[in-house]
Amino acid sequence: MSHEISVNPACYRWGTTLAEFVAVSRAAGFTSVEVSIQQAAALADALGGLNALRQWRRQAGVEVVQFSGILPAGPVLPAPLLVDDADFATALSTLDRHLAVADALDCRRAAIVVNPRTSLPLPEATDCALNRLDQLADHADRHGIRLAVEFIGVRRDLNATLDGPHPFIGSAAGLLGLLDELDRATVGVLLDTSHLYASGDSLTDLPDLRGRIGFVQVADVPRGLPPGELTDAVRCLPGTGGTDFECLLPDLDAAGYDGPLSIELFSPELWQLAPADAAAQLFDSTAHLRPHRPATVAAGRRQS
Repeated sequence: MSHEISVNPACYRWGTTLAEFVAVSRAAGFTSVEVSIQQAAALADALGGLNALRQWRRQAGVEVVQFSGILPAGPVLPAPLLVDDADFATALSTLDRHLAVADALDCRRAAIVVNPRTSLPLPEATDCALNRLDQLADHADRHGIRLAVEFIGVRRDLNATLDGPHPFIGSAAGLLGLLDELDRATVGVLLDTSHLYASGDSLTDLPDLRGRIGFVQVADVPRGLPPGELTDAVRCLPGTGGTDFECLLPDLDAAGYDGPLSIELFSPELWQLAPADAAAQLFDSTAHLRPHRPATVAAGRRQS
């Protein structure tokens, strides 16, 4: 089974606009992208409204396969589920506007991150997470948008918003338990291959994931690095580390996943590059993930 290959805006240096991100990604060969909904809303305002945004996306020639920022932390970064009550209330007050922006982009997936650690004791954190996911799903369902919930397997160098004295959800099994309690068909798992590795699990260890993966993000990890030593900053381009993608792709197929694979790195090296150069490296690194496309497409385009 072949998967559409997408790219996340976190791969590009800080300050890259949505329009530039989409343009350089498309020029490199990507036909689908993830976006920050805050950036998309700002672009809609600059263009003159949602209809103009819809036309812009069509002219750009890309599919928007997922958006982040259903709980915003900044122009690109999302906030985790267990933000404080005031921030969550503010997010809810702008949520329908952001979902309308997603409608204009023809995007039907929204990403949300669940905290691996929190200031709340486990029973309170669980109740809060279930209540908030239920509220978010109520809004998203009205727009035909599904939620994809991501667990954070990385243990080191966590952002302060993801940290706290109490462990919460840091594995696929923990997330599946939470979603079992939630029991909503339109809420699934966002599986990040780096976080899966950091958690110490593999897809073959997780038969309960079958049919429940809503989206997949991919990156490689340094060869020989113990799972507990992984940090976001050392993720690397697919095919340059120790991830066995030849096994991963069939495992995803066996789990019933036929959606996009989106490359997501937080690479200081890529952030030093001009966005067009970063896009070219990112696209070239995915050749082995897209067997239905020639590996030389992006290289040939740059040479012509």
